[in-house]
Amino acid sequence: MTQAPALHAKTAADQQPYTVLDTRTLFVRDRQLLICHRGEYYRLQLTQNDKLILVK
Repeated sequence: MTQAPALHAKTAADQQPYTVLDTRTLFVRDRQLLICHRGEYYRLQLTQNDKLILVK
């Protein structure tokens, strides 16, 4: 029996020059979260239609 070669293909996220965050990770508990940027808070919300809204 021969073994299949190991897969070493990179995903699209692995090839990006910046950090990629999956929304499934961000919105595990709630459908909104707060982002603090330079002392100001922004709310990132996931709508019922799976759209993102960012509100200051």
